[in-house]
Amino acid sequence: PNYLFDPPLSLEPLAGFLAGRPKESPEVLAAGLEVLGGTGSLGGPTATALVLGLLDSPDADVRRAAVQAADDGRLAAAGPKLLAVF
Repeated sequence: PNYLFDPPLSLEPLAGFLAGRPKESPEVLAAGLEVLGGTGSLGGPTATALVLGLLDSPDADVRRAAVQAADDGRLAAAGPKLLAVF
């Protein structure tokens, strides 16, 4: 079953969980970024910091997932960093 919550559940705890595990496997980080980006909005400070930090990941798949999360989540704060890379 699907549930709608009003207000929607915060994904900041997920971002905090991932931020607290910097040596997590690239697969787990990429999956977490997919969930965070899939919400359509990355407004929380922990999620924003996580995505911005993972844009510099040494793993190409994690960087790709961070770029996708920034795009899907409409993360304006990632704009300058993305412009510098591309």
